[in-house]
Amino acid sequence: MPGALGGRGCLGTRLRGADRGGRRRGNLFRGRLAGNWGIGRAEADDIGMLGTAMNALMLRGALTACGEPDVRVMTAVPMQSFAESFIRLRADRHLRRGRIVLLAGGTGQPFVTADYAAVQRSLELSADVLPVAKRGVDGVYDSDPRTHPDAKRYAPTGRLWSGG
Repeated sequence: MPGALGGRGCLGTRLRGADRGGRRRGNLFRGRLAGNWGIGRAEADDIGMLGTAMNALMLRGALTACGEPDVRVMTAVPMQSFAESFIRLRADRHLRRGRIVLLAGGTGQPFVTADYAAVQRSLELSADVLPVAKRGVDGVYDSDPRTHPDAKRYAPTGRLWSGG
């Protein structure tokens, strides 16, 4: 199964020495498309939160298949049949015990972006890193290279990224 994860690349944060890190990727559903179908913004955001939970469950399955023994999915919206509710102290305890914790469901509230939730949870859990994958961007920059032509690209290092 390593090929499905890019040679286990999704474990890069752990393997490069960071104890805590958040990661945010795209959803299966894009709320901006909901208006075309007559779906209101709040409901579209609810669907998006469910999409992040689906992504986390898929990633947990892939990590488990790669031999990662203890991966937890925690959500901002109760989904007790297959994920734990996000409680900061519980997430912190999982991390202190060396478990991988995948956070899903944003903040659990509509009209709040998943990017905001990723930053908020990373701050709450004192994350070492928060790599964010964005469409059309090929690395980590000090600002958005699509809107700032002078954006500086950080170079990969043994610890993750260096401003050099």
